[in-house]
Amino acid sequence: MNKKPTMILGIFLLNCLWLPVIIASIFFIVGGVITPAVALIALVVAIIINIAVYKEHKKEIIILCLIGICIVVISILVCGYSFDWGYDSNTYHKSVAGLLADGWNPLKMTFYEFASKYNFLQDITEPWYDSYPKATEIFQAVIYSLTNNIEMGKAYNIISIFSAFFICYSYIDEIKYLKKIDSIFLSIICAMNPVILIQSLTAYNDGFLWELVLLFGVALVYITLENTGKYKELSFYIIFATVSLGLNVKYSGLLFFGMLGISIFLYEIYKVLSGKMQTDNLRQHFWVLLGAVLSGLLIIGSNSYIINIFRHGNPLYVMVGKGAIDIITPQTPIDLVDKPGAVQFLMALFSKAGGSGQGAGFDLKVPFTFSREELSMVT
Repeated sequence: MNKKPTMILGIFLLNCLWLPVIIASIFFIVGGVITPAVALIALVVAIIINIAVYKEHKKEIIILCLIGICIVVISILVCGYSFDWGYDSNTYHKSVAGLLADGWNPLKMTFYEFASKYNFLQDITEPWYDSYPKATEIFQAVIYSLTNNIEMGKAYNIISIFSAFFICYSYIDEIKYLKKIDSIFLSIICAMNPVILIQSLTAYNDGFLWELVLLFGVALVYITLENTGKYKELSFYIIFATVSLGLNVKYSGLLFFGMLGISIFLYEIYKVLSGKMQTDNLRQHFWVLLGAVLSGLLIIGSNSYIINIFRHGNPLYVMVGKGAIDIITPQTPIDLVDKPGAVQFLMALFSKAGGSGQGAGFDLKVPFTFSREELSMVT
């Protein structure tokens, strides 16, 4: 059955995000480092995958690959000509990405050992530089090694917006519940949420994680409800890539992917028990999910989860267990510190945009309104 060009384009862009990271991680495992070759290998593999899944339209595949490459290049150039002033970007994210591009293999040496030869990094002692997941920093380092411009590496946010839009549109349009224009509009809403838009020109990765969780959820729901659909195999691939990558964006990815994946898998078990789904399909879904998790933890996660076990006896070092550091409370306005989590969420949701830290101001506001001062805080 023919596949929509938008789906193929979306997967090509997803591959441009996932392949550099997993290839670089394999380089680390075999003792290598990040070089421009990682980006070139990833691009070639992405093109080969496109040809393999869209082989019935050989002429169109060239156009789709060129469009995808143009989106990636334009995203990189836009990011290269915009300076990221974010605090975390210029302390944590760029420091890690810079050392990775300069030859740091996190499996062979700690961040602090490698950073000791740089005067401006010698005073860094915070443990998360070494122990946190590094997917977006690895991507940034790959682009940095190729272009010699570290700002260009933050293009993963913009590329993920396009990938999420094209893939979501393909799924929504396929089920035929909405008119085409409504499918486009809904896909834009899904892909361009406020967080990813605000962070699109920064090295922050909260919005990027959302895009991966979104694609994972959409693909998982599709194979659950449309198990004989024409995107079944591609959905397996999307699930594998997003989980493998998403678990290594932030530790919280474990929670988001875990909650969503377990919830839908339990629903599938219910469908099997009620005779609405075949056991073979459930088993197939289980192995895809398991393979994705193992890929995320053992390959890409080798430089965080696995190395943390060897160095600290804890895969989630810094977040939980011995050596855990509370990074939330110091960034929470004092008026919210002692409130229950649900109350904190609601009060933060309906408050004016402001800075972080216990000294930050906190004022409630009328929902869906904003001021010029608030805009200046997020732009």
